[in-house]
Amino acid sequence: GFIQSGGQKVSIPPDMHFAAIFCFLCFFLRESKLSMLTGIFFVLLVSVSAFLTLHKVSLGAIGFSFVSLLIYRLRNFSIKNVAGVLFLVLIFLFIVINLGSNLLNEFSVEINDTGDGFVGGSANQRILESLLIFDEMAKSSYLTQFLGKGFGSHYFNPGVIEHYPDYVHQGHSTPFILWLRNGVLGVSLFAFIAIYSFRSLFSKNPERLIFAAPLFYCCLASLVDLYIYWGFFMGFGTGLLLAQAAVDKRLRKTIG
Repeated sequence: GFIQSGGQKVSIPPDMHFAAIFCFLCFFLRESKLSMLTGIFFVLLVSVSAFLTLHKVSLGAIGFSFVSLLIYRLRNFSIKNVAGVLFLVLIFLFIVINLGSNLLNEFSVEINDTGDGFVGGSANQRILESLLIFDEMAKSSYLTQFLGKGFGSHYFNPGVIEHYPDYVHQGHSTPFILWLRNGVLGVSLFAFIAIYSFRSLFSKNPERLIFAAPLFYCCLASLVDLYIYWGFFMGFGTGLLLAQAAVDKRLRKTIG
């Protein structure tokens, strides 16, 4: 995609972010024995692939994979395990720093000179969308705030975002879009998944971490990116995590 676009940004669906973290953790946490050379090659492959998409959220997915792996190694501490993860992190940082300043600039977010926004329209656009949705819902009835306006709902844009129409259906922040379409009820269900997957990050069971990390990262990234159309993987990932938690609970009862 990077080559075909001539070095421009390449849109990556959230399914790929979920799959990247899932595969990364499976690669390092499953029982199979891997050589250091294989591990380095895998890190090189996923890091360069994520970097060439020129999307912060894609690079963040790989960074979060390292964080999740480090959390598990620290919970199951041994000098060898932690040193191995830190070595892989250094390789990742080396790749990021040495791929060139032009590429790094694509990932930067800077505050403008007046201090009331960001350099570049993307960050400003997301903030303005959220404020417009908040204003739309604040003017609605309590019942509408709780249940939302439905999937076909729009919010009013009084020329604040110039290239948008007067009534906008889409937005980037998933929690705000959920509030608009599904109300507080929808946001609460989303928050439950985010909190539950976050708590599961600190499990000593690697199987549970493998399911929890990609789910939590996608929830985290959805604060600034529209992930509302990744319903299959969100449902599939939540089901896997809850099923693994049920298995863990049954095993504890059996052993106990």
